[in-house]
Amino acid sequence: MLGDVLTTSVLLEPLKQKYPTATIDYLIDEPALQVMKGNPFVSNYIITAKDFNDSTLAVFKLAMQLRKSNYDVVIDVYGKLRSQIIVAFSSASRKIAWKKSATSWLYTHNITRNVASKNGWSLAIENRMRLLAPLDISTNPKSPEIYLTEDEKINGAKILTHHGIDQEKPVYMISALGSSMEKTYPLDYMAQLIDFIVQEKPESQILFNYLPSQSDDALNLYESLSEVTKKQVFFDIYADSLRSFLSITSQCDAMIGNEGGAVNMAKALNIKSFILFAPYLQKKNWFSEKELNHKAVHLADYITYGPEDYVEAKKNSQTYYRNFEPSLIFSDLRNFLASL
Repeated sequence: MLGDVLTTSVLLEPLKQKYPTATIDYLIDEPALQVMKGNPFVSNYIITAKDFNDSTLAVFKLAMQLRKSNYDVVIDVYGKLRSQIIVAFSSASRKIAWKKSATSWLYTHNITRNVASKNGWSLAIENRMRLLAPLDISTNPKSPEIYLTEDEKINGAKILTHHGIDQEKPVYMISALGSSMEKTYPLDYMAQLIDFIVQEKPESQILFNYLPSQSDDALNLYESLSEVTKKQVFFDIYADSLRSFLSITSQCDAMIGNEGGAVNMAKALNIKSFILFAPYLQKKNWFSEKELNHKAVHLADYITYGPEDYVEAKKNSQTYYRNFEPSLIFSDLRNFLASL
């Protein structure tokens, strides 16, 4: 997933700083390559075959191919069967992964994950940085970064101008839908939040982010908006590629909406964000209060919430979402908009 790929990219710069002459190869699925394009710390991208995630044979073929590369170090951040097969065939003298009792024999270094942050960063970033300890790398974490060219940024501005966007006025991208219904704030609630944005910032210009398969839901969300808000929504602006989406997002003042790939990409572009976490997700895993340009909200911020609630919320996401009423969020959203 794009968020995982971006979060893992924080390992690259410290590796290159510690070992400036090293060759650093990054194994990646082709769709995710677009968020890594231009990263100056990667020597080579190894792109998995299209059937890699469905074919054991494809995994074994890649494992045998990579064995010939004679790596000194392999860092297995994925930690599942496909990557474990690759590690098993690797001739690397150091094999690093998070500790799992069933597969610890595969690796020379098994790193225990922190269950609580030690330095204030999200656990997703903090635990990834722990994977560098066997290489004698100890450094302060930093947020992931996406590298756009100046031409791409200019193209994003041109797209907005072509569609009548005035970049002297606020431009907000709405992460309208999550990757699944379990990660999607109810559409009627989201409509209330968007109406609230326009009430607070009448000159707001609103863009929607959604997948092609979600176009009907996105249109239903649009139709649920007040007539005043609809006039501020530029529904027809839709990127034809991931890089084009990144170019457009780089010209926005903020990303607001469901936690997921779109938000993670906006953050990696240094675009301010207001993030709605699904009730079953633990915010500490993916968000840090050190991220000063960003605000994240979770139902647990507003009501009493115990460990059992996260479990139940996974089973009954919509029940918990209905308790996550927009009125709970308005004050924090108002403060965020005022900070822009």
